[in-house]
Amino acid sequence: MRTRIIVGSSLLAVLGLSCWVDLLIGRAYVSSSLIVLIGLAALVEWNRFFRAEGAVYTGLLLTAGLACPLLEGGRILCGWNAPWLEGFFISAFLIVLYVRAILAGHVEDGLDRVARTFLGFMTVFLFYRLVPILLLDEEGGGLAVVYGLVFTAKSCDIGAYFAGSFFGKRKLIPRVSPGKTIAGAVGGLALSTAVGVVAMMLVDRGFLFGVIFGFVIGLATMFGDLAESVVKRCVGVKDSSNLLPGSGGILDLIDSLILAAPAGYVLLLLF
Repeated sequence: MRTRIIVGSSLLAVLGLSCWVDLLIGRAYVSSSLIVLIGLAALVEWNRFFRAEGAVYTGLLLTAGLACPLLEGGRILCGWNAPWLEGFFISAFLIVLYVRAILAGHVEDGLDRVARTFLGFMTVFLFYRLVPILLLDEEGGGLAVVYGLVFTAKSCDIGAYFAGSFFGKRKLIPRVSPGKTIAGAVGGLALSTAVGVVAMMLVDRGFLFGVIFGFVIGLATMFGDLAESVVKRCVGVKDSSNLLPGSGGILDLIDSLILAAPAGYVLLLLF
């Protein structure tokens, strides 16, 4: 636990420093770069997941992982009103994967390689929805909103941990994640809703939107965590890596944001 607290405090310090620098320069360049680096590290871990099962197309995976947020950031900063660009990029990437499998003659495992590579990219692509949120507004991007989203998602994890530790008896979905309980899920949703209300009221989004935001982000956080648990159980690992002592790897760090980031993005666009 001590190691986990130290690692968590260090990560918070990095987030705080990046936020401070972005506020000084008036644009969310540092935070966006940090998100891209985290996404690329997550893709490296994804590649390691399937080392025993069979290869993914590593070069294409990392190239797409780097090009996608740069393309999206450039579109927003240049004022291009082209929301179809993301769909075009994803479609083009899938076509390139199939062409790669055809040219390499991967008949026996070509479909598996394409599926693993594409699923890995889409997982990080969802996490990358933090980048357009950062760059939606002027004067620092959407820093306050993004950090509010991150803290709301992480508060769901914290609430679930403590509620599950004290009151958790009935398991939520034991075949997927034996440690998660119904009491933990309720506690996580309750805390994420409360934090979401505070976070959104601080950025003048209103109480009602804060309730909706906190509850939806909490649900998305839990399903994102469970989704990563399914992948880890399929490949037979407990943690995505040992990069963060006491906390696992990068994918373990961002699993709560894999679905929470696009959910927050959609909510902000709708409201």
